[in-house]
Amino acid sequence: MDCLDNFSNTNPTMVRPTATDHMIWLGDFNRHHPMWEEDDNSHLFEPENYISPFLDLSYENDMLLAGILTYQTRFWPIRPPTWGDPAIPRV
Repeated sequence: MDCLDNFSNTNPTMVRPTATDHMIWLGDFNRHHPMWEEDDNSHLFEPENYISPFLDLSYENDMLLAGILTYQTRFWPIRPPTWGDPAIPRV
């Protein structure tokens, strides 16, 4: 999270060169929260002090939960959340 925060703060014109450009975050940030995890996975939920840096960064960058992509690994499904600015369509 620190790398993403530092990069976006020091390189705003690279992140969004024009006002019409958009941003999307993809990846498994290895953070679990009731906002995007199913109730069956409540044992994975993070304490607030672990998840709050990610949520704070998403709020600072005006990122919203765009959707959940699901893919199957050999042992279990992976459901990383996808984040996007308000113009990104929600799925």
